[in-house]
Amino acid sequence: MSLTTILKDRATRAELEPYIRPPKMPDRPPPEVKWRSFPPRMGTAVDYAIRFGLEVRGGYPPQEHIVADDAVALVRSGRTRARLRMAVIDRWLGALYDLGDLHATPELPPSVASACLRLAGLDVIYRAHRFDDLLWTPDALAIGELSDIYALTPWSSMRPQSWGVLNPTFGEGSGLMNGADADITFDGCLVEIKTVSETRPALEHIRQLVAYALLANRYGIDGAPAEARIDSLALLFTRAGHFFRFPLDACIDPAHHDTVLDILVSEGARQRGDMPA
Repeated sequence: MSLTTILKDRATRAELEPYIRPPKMPDRPPPEVKWRSFPPRMGTAVDYAIRFGLEVRGGYPPQEHIVADDAVALVRSGRTRARLRMAVIDRWLGALYDLGDLHATPELPPSVASACLRLAGLDVIYRAHRFDDLLWTPDALAIGELSDIYALTPWSSMRPQSWGVLNPTFGEGSGLMNGADADITFDGCLVEIKTVSETRPALEHIRQLVAYALLANRYGIDGAPAEARIDSLALLFTRAGHFFRFPLDACIDPAHHDTVLDILVSEGARQRGDMPA
């Protein structure tokens, strides 16, 4: 269970419908990098690559924790067979080692692209308890696609002037959502990375961003200054290299912040079994 699960609940979406709206987007650039490799977790691999790319460019503190680490903790603490456990740990350690080849250049080295694809497979182990990605080795087609996407990244649009946090969580708020971690936040802006074919702000993307922003503004952002607040949102459409930023108020009236957050917290409690259905 997580914020994603909460937002997929049909009744919750119906409750949120009167309050959240997509912003108007002035243009919709076509994607420059089309799907061609169909690896299991390209979107997650892109998330990793861009966050690591921002990290080496400075302005963001190093990520102390990534979701792939949770997969390793899971297999170490559970009843996973030794052979499978060692395969997970070997893939994790190998990927972390290969990340040392990443530098602040426009190109993504093939070794780093492969590392990000392997880490994406470990995410599935933690989030879905599925191990099938361990059977897949990143091939030249997937590595090339990820590298082409990385080359389009508008790094200057995400350069912090004051503060920035990669893969932020929201204190007690993340716990109330049964897990909630965003992609990037900096200088009052919350960014979601979207590796999708359609370069438009779909309502499901906006619900997700608004939920993160409301959590941040009520419960704080782990690793950010105590006074940090979110007043703008952004979608990075990676296949077009397009960074679309807009005010939070364009998506939700400030008078409805508490109402929407209370709906989400209540659904989180229901899914945990803390209140009657």
